[in-house]
Amino acid sequence: MASALTLMIDTPQGQIVRTIRAATAVPREGNDGAAIEEATRSAASRWGLPDFVFEPAVQAKGAGVVEVGDGIILVGKHAVVLQVKSRNGQLGDTDRETSWLTKAISKGLRQGAGTIRQLGRVPMQVTNARGNALELDGSSVHWLSVVVIDHDDVPDGFTPLLGEAPAPQIVLLRRDWEFLFNHLRSTFAVVEYLARVAGEVIPLGEEPVRYHQLALADLDAKPSAPAKWSPEGSVLRSAPLLPLEAAGSDDERAHLLLRIIFEDIAQMRLSGAFDERNRLKALAALDSMPVGHRSELGQVLFRFMDEMQATPVPRGSIRSRTRTAVPPRLDAPLLVFMIANEKTEMTDALFRVRLMTRHYDVGVSTGGPNQLSVGVLLTPDPLKNRPWDTTLLMITGELEIGVEELAGYRAFLDSGLVQN
Repeated sequence: MASALTLMIDTPQGQIVRTIRAATAVPREGNDGAAIEEATRSAASRWGLPDFVFEPAVQAKGAGVVEVGDGIILVGKHAVVLQVKSRNGQLGDTDRETSWLTKAISKGLRQGAGTIRQLGRVPMQVTNARGNALELDGSSVHWLSVVVIDHDDVPDGFTPLLGEAPAPQIVLLRRDWEFLFNHLRSTFAVVEYLARVAGEVIPLGEEPVRYHQLALADLDAKPSAPAKWSPEGSVLRSAPLLPLEAAGSDDERAHLLLRIIFEDIAQMRLSGAFDERNRLKALAALDSMPVGHRSELGQVLFRFMDEMQATPVPRGSIRSRTRTAVPPRLDAPLLVFMIANEKTEMTDALFRVRLMTRHYDVGVSTGGPNQLSVGVLLTPDPLKNRPWDTTLLMITGELEIGVEELAGYRAFLDSGLVQN
């Protein structure tokens, strides 16, 4: 595996030193290729979410089956087909290793293109790292082809060659694949980054250099324009698309709260129309929250939790606090996080009404229905098994709400029963 990499980075606050760790060690025994493929998927599961990481698709062929690709990452409308190539045996001179890399990468890119074409023609059943299955229709997602190279000593300056393909392509070392997931701790953010740089070739092993160059450029970028609609008293907050510092390094506890919420949703029992595809849609929406905003959101939610327990609430009343992340684009989801003092039927009603009215208001302000709103409610666990219980609510498309019904919802939100 490639060795660790040390970068000296000049920032507006001075020079920083960043060490990119070597890829996770994998025992060199048995089927080395399969072990490296598993390690590549495992890194995405560990630092991203296992719900977005799928085992290779399986297709019937004759009397048996064949695996299609070495893994698939599926998050929102984005999909990544993985091909992993590992250099086994004794390394040779520069010419020999250059030849191996050229052939392995070319093969990986051809296989990736073939996988994308196959999945675009025939939907296949795939299973994620949490053991949940769904049917993947490859024609309904935006594909990326990613070749991950596991090599102990890439010749200096070796630059991959990309070919014609049905989707953007990128080649990177396994060390650098792990760096992106460990640094961003968000599958959505990693895939967005890969889509941003795909097709722009650089020397193999310099992905961390490119990342930090783009992160520095993002520091100087102008904040996005305010959303057309926002709750009363809202504040515009801006953060770089690519953070220079690792996710959660400013407040690991606050950042971890979001991961706990994701895990709660990932393990919820499915019921009614809420199937595995809807669960993934909700998780992808939540994971789309910019990495730079997550610690601050966690801090706010912890403060709301403390406020809920600070003073008694009159019987029949609800104390709640809400944080809303307003979508900057029409195709981005509205995210609503609500904390309440207890979970009752009235609390659930308040949660639904609050999410519905905000979903409706975003649609009206943008001239069309907001595509997706996801709400998360945190309330004390009455069984005392854990500090807080998580409830999820998701709304898609236009809400048919009459004038009187909407007025009733707003009156409920402004009533004395609700203490905000």
